[in-house]
Amino acid sequence: MLERDAEGSKKVLYSQFYAPWCGHCKRLEPVWAHVAQNLHNTNIRVGRVDCTRFTSLATEFSVSGFPTIML
Repeated sequence: MLERDAEGSKKVLYSQFYAPWCGHCKRLEPVWAHVAQNLHNTNIRVGRVDCTRFTSLATEFSVSGFPTIML
């Protein structure tokens, strides 16, 4: 996924789609935080989407299992 920031430069979005009740997602959480920390000063933005709260995003990106990671 790509987005443009306020200055117009391109940013890559690296997203984890998860559910709070998912055991695999819970185990991935510290790893995902480490990835986010390591990529903090790059043009890659790391984020998480709670699919139980943002069901429309899960549908839009065809999330069918948890966790799902998309670049």
